[in-house]
Amino acid sequence: NAEFLTWKILILMSYFLSIPLLGAFRSWVNAKMGDDTGQQLGFTTLNPMTHVSFFWIAVLLIIPDIPFGFGQYIPINPNAIEGKWRRLKLLAAYFSDALLGMFLALISLLTCVIIFRQSPLSLFMNFGIFQLASQYAPIEAMSSFSIVVGLFLVRFAIFNSMLAAFSMIINFFY
Repeated sequence: NAEFLTWKILILMSYFLSIPLLGAFRSWVNAKMGDDTGQQLGFTTLNPMTHVSFFWIAVLLIIPDIPFGFGQYIPINPNAIEGKWRRLKLLAAYFSDALLGMFLALISLLTCVIIFRQSPLSLFMNFGIFQLASQYAPIEAMSSFSIVVGLFLVRFAIFNSMLAAFSMIINFFY
C-alpha cells in the first residue's frame, strides 16, 4: 500500500532527523551544566548511528500506527552537576531534549503554515489522513513536491511533539 509506505518513510525521515539533534543537544546542555558523561560517551555528535536505537527502528517499521520513537538514552550524572543554581541546572539537563523537541515541532508547524497559508488546525485535519490530503482544496494549485514537504512537516511536528511529551514524563521521574 503506497500510503503505508509513504507513512513509514516520513516517520523514518523524522526519526533520523530528530533523534541526532535531540541527543546531541541534550549531551551539549549536560556538558554546559557540568556533567560531561554524554560528551565522554560520544553523544555530542550529529552522527545518526550514534543516537539511533535499532530496537525503535524495528518498532517503527513493524507496528503500523506508532507516530514516534526514542533514540539512545543519554545518561546524566546528577552528582556531577554542582553550583549555586544546581536545581535549575538539573532541570535544564533533564528537560533540554523535550524543550528542543517542542521547539522543532513549532518551527515545522510555522513553516507548514507559511507554505500553505492555512491555520495549523486546518492543516492537521486535512493532512492527518492521506485520503483527505488529496482532496484538500489548496493542494490543486501546488506542486507535488510542496505536498510532500507539507506531509513531512506535519509528521515531523507530530513526531517531535509526542517525543517531547513522553520525554518530559519519563524525565520527570528521574
